[in-house]
Amino acid sequence: MIEIIQAIVSFAFIVGFAALAVALFKLKTLNTQLFHLSQQLSSDNKVLALEINKVTATEAYDGQEGFIKFISQSRDWAFGYIENVQLTIKTFKDTVEPIAIKHKGDSEARIEGTELEKLLAAYVKLVSELPDDSQATTRDERRKK
Repeated sequence: MIEIIQAIVSFAFIVGFAALAVALFKLKTLNTQLFHLSQQLSSDNKVLALEINKVTATEAYDGQEGFIKFISQSRDWAFGYIENVQLTIKTFKDTVEPIAIKHKGDSEARIEGTELEKLLAAYVKLVSELPDDSQATTRDERRKK
């Protein structure tokens, strides 16, 4: 009877050992597969990171390029506006100065009709260089929102 029990225990030990050997082999195989998969994912991650950096750099450059273009156009517009205003002020000065010199010191002098027309035309031209109030109001309303 002891021999049968020893045989059963030996058989159970051998079967258990074989089962452990099979489990070990399966785990080793799975570990190898997971290692290769992690290497592939790491490689793919590096490639994707490089592509993301390229796209981000390109988009940032495009945004900067648009902003620089906007600044350049704004500067050109501002210089043009300043030149126009300076020219209009000079024209106003050239129109008003002779009339002012002619009537200087004479508080009773009356400005003639042609002189008045010249003064009014120069004034209208000068005032036309000012920004439109309705556009300024619209911009102010947009800023408040």
